Amino acid sequence: MAPSCRTGSAPCRFRGREGGAPVSRPRLGGRRELHRDAQPAAGGSSPFLPGPSFTDRPPAHAPHRESRGALDEADGVVPGGVTVLDDEVPAVANLDAELLDALRRAARNAADDAVTFTVNSGWRSAAYQKELLRRAVAQHGSEAEAARWVATATTSPHGPVDVKMDAGPLGDAKPAEVKMAYNQGMRTTVTTDHGPLAVYVAHLGSVRVNPRAGLSSGQRDAGAQSPGQAVAAEENERVVLLGDLNGALDDRAYAGLTSRMESAQETAGAGFGFSWPATLPVVRIDQILVRGVKPESAWVLPATGSDHRPVAARISW
Repeated sequence: MAPSCRTGSAPCRFRGREGGAPVSRPRLGGRRELHRDAQPAAGGSSPFLPGPSFTDRPPAHAPHRESRGALDEADGVVPGGVTVLDDEVPAVANLDAELLDALRRAARNAADDAVTFTVNSGWRSAAYQKELLRRAVAQHGSEAEAARWVATATTSPHGPVDVKMDAGPLGDAKPAEVKMAYNQGMRTTVTTDHGPLAVYVAHLGSVRVNPRAGLSSGQRDAGAQSPGQAVAAEENERVVLLGDLNGALDDRAYAGLTSRMESAQETAGAGFGFSWPATLPVVRIDQILVRGVKPESAWVLPATGSDHRPVAARISW
């Protein structure tokens, strides 16, 4: 199965086929394609939150587990057909408030393109996550092997990444809920057949020109440092970061990222991989970076309505 992911101002969509039929959860195989685009793909459903693997999900016909109490919706079990607008479902309602707000705004925007976000995994109680890990240990024989398949409670969060759109004391004084309205960074964990994969999506600020002060890069530099710090603290071994970084990777502002991750384009790409401006690209400012996985190929896609061209990469374990 080789799903695709498009990011930009809209979240990712994972699509795949299992047994010849469409599936909604992102259970990925050993190879996948990642796309970074400024516009969402239209049509179909768009499950944004990663779902448990086949070893994780409690059987629908067996809501109780042996001698360990019940696992139900209160623990984060997700019934079918849930969307990010369903306040009555704890797996949705108990998500980080800033993340949930961002998801709902994205879902409403996507609805204009007939795209529906469905949820197959979200918030989980500690008991639920421990039970998933216990089952994985029983199946795979050790905690080390189980950790390749089921994330622990400390390695499976979904949440925003502050890309420092505000700088200085005034920016620090702004409430988080205010910043979330225009914050453009997010992290999630994708469940794959090879274990959890941490995925970061970011849209960073750009260098600005001020008629009086000249070039200004302070906001962009702060934004570039933020995902670098997040990746440095990331506990998952396998990480993908993709998005409009508004800069070439030889800029020292991105040292926090380039010292820890490799560019799919530089490792396995064809040609220069320029992505901006879309009409006649002369520089690559849209990036796909990886850690712990192997880039197989990378390329630039045809222009869309954006002023950037989409970029794509194929990775394997």
